[in-house]
Amino acid sequence: MPGAFPNDGMMPPSGKNTMAVVALVLAIIGLVTCWVAILGFLLSIIGVILSIIALVKVKNYPPVTAGKGMSIAALVISVIGVLVGLFVTISMVYVASVASECFTIADPTAKAQCVQEKLEAVTK
Repeated sequence: MPGAFPNDGMMPPSGKNTMAVVALVLAIIGLVTCWVAILGFLLSIIGVILSIIALVKVKNYPPVTAGKGMSIAALVISVIGVLVGLFVTISMVYVASVASECFTIADPTAKAQCVQEKLEAVTK
């Protein structure tokens, strides 16, 4: 029956904000995995989007009272994850472009030494 809820039945009047919980979980996973070149960056971007949606939901739908603090925490953690993930991704792409021939070496010690020599040659 339309109009039975104060918000015209668009959302049941519960105090839950599931989107805030999902945003926080994705933000934490994104921050933990931000050292993986693209994975953490993408999870953090999704966390930013979901936390903004959760904040808008808290503002626009008064029955949803919970989740504002969780949404803000998710937004902060996600932004940190985006920045760190972006730095890691750019760094890995840069190293791969400078020392691409080093990645064909099978010995890990020799590979690391080759990459280090290539990076030192670029910075001089």
